[in-house]
Amino acid sequence: MLIPPKTIVIGFGLVLFGVLEYLMPFFEPSRKPLRNLSLNFGLGLFNAIVISSTILLLLNAGWEIRSAHPEWIGLGALPEPIALITSFLLLDLYLYLWHRAMHRWGWGIHRLHHTDRHLNLSTAYRFNPIEVLLSQLLRVMLIALFGITPIQLLIYESCFSLSLIFHHSNWSLPQRLDRLLSSLIITPNLHRLHHSQSTDAHPCNFSSLLTLWDFLGHTHHYPRYPKSLRSGTRS
Repeated sequence: MLIPPKTIVIGFGLVLFGVLEYLMPFFEPSRKPLRNLSLNFGLGLFNAIVISSTILLLLNAGWEIRSAHPEWIGLGALPEPIALITSFLLLDLYLYLWHRAMHRWGWGIHRLHHTDRHLNLSTAYRFNPIEVLLSQLLRVMLIALFGITPIQLLIYESCFSLSLIFHHSNWSLPQRLDRLLSSLIITPNLHRLHHSQSTDAHPCNFSSLLTLWDFLGHTHHYPRYPKSLRSGTRS
C-alpha cells in the first residue's frame, strides 16, 4: 500500500525539526513533555482521522460535480503554471483571512491553540476540532468555486504542512537566517511573537506560509528580542 505524499512530508518534517529542536532548543523544553505531546498529537490525530476523512468525502464529491460541468469557469481556463500559482496563493490567502477572523470573532475556539506555554512542533496540531471542521468546510467551498484540482491542493498542502511544523518548532534557527527568511515565509521567531502574551491585545503575523499577506495587511512584525517572548495566554 502506497503512503500518501502528504503523510511522507509530515513524517519528514516531524523527524527533521524534532531532531533540530531537541539538539538546538530555542527555549527550555517543557518539564512535562509527555503530557504536552500527548495532548497536542492526540488532538492532531483525532482531527486527521475523524474530520479530515469526512472532508475528503466532500472534496471528492465536489471534484466529481466539477468534472461533470466543464463549462463552469475556474482556474482550468488558465495556463497550467498560472493556475498552479493562483491556486497556491488563493489557498494561502484563505488561511490568512481565516486566522484573522478566528482572533477577532472565533477566539473562544481558537484560544486552545494559544494556551500552549511551551511552543514546539507538536503545537502545530493543538487545534479545537470545531475550528478545524469549520475551516475545512469553508475551504471545500473555495476549492469547488475556483476549480482547484487535487494535484494543486496536494502541492499547497505539502508546503503548508512542512511550514506548519517548521514555524511552530522550538528550533534555535540562527537569528540572521530567521530574519532573512521572514521576508518570504513565516519563521519560528515570527510565530513566537504571534503566540506571545505581549501580543494578546494587538496580534500579528497571521500568515501560515507566505508572509506576503501580513505585509499587505500591515500585520507583519519581527520581534526585537525573541528570547524575551513568553508563549501562552494571560488568562
